Parts: sequence; structure tokens; C-alpha cells
Amino acid sequence: MSEGAQRLLEQLTPVGKPPGSAIVVQVAEAYQHCPKAFLRSGAWQPEQRLGEDAVPSSAEITLSHLGLPGLTLEQIEEHERESLLYRYE
Repeated sequence: MSEGAQRLLEQLTPVGKPPGSAIVVQVAEAYQHCPKAFLRSGAWQPEQRLGEDAVPSSAEITLSHLGLPGLTLEQIEEHERESLLYRYE
């Protein structure tokens, strides 16, 4: 691994060990969406935002996407807890 790549991976490490890989993206052009759409969305108006209970948890999303018979929300939540607990060992 090159020294530059190693430095990049070290910069991506908030705690614990650095990731094994990273993707570098260079943007040639970017287009801004219509400013009126942002204003109409109400994204900056707190009263327009969904409550936390209206947004599914990561475990709920995973369960929905996997669609495996017998897999429960509790199993996925436990797996997520263990994954975070032992991530940086």
C-alpha cells in the first residue's frame, strides 16, 4: 500500500483501527437542483420535519430489505448492537 493511501485510510478513522479500503471520488461537474424546489420542500422549517418516530430504524429497514422468513427485528437489533460493540477491537 502506498504511503498516500495509508494516510488517507488513517484520516478515515474516528476511533480504533483504520478501514481496510476506501473509495476516492473526484467530481468533474455538479449541478444544483432548482432553488425553488428547496424552498417549496420546507426542509429548513422545523414544523415540516418528520418526527423521529416516523422514520424507520436501521434494523427495520434491514428486516424489510432482507425479507427472510423467520428473521426477527430483535435478531437484527442484537446483531447491530454486537457489531458496534466489537467494531474496533
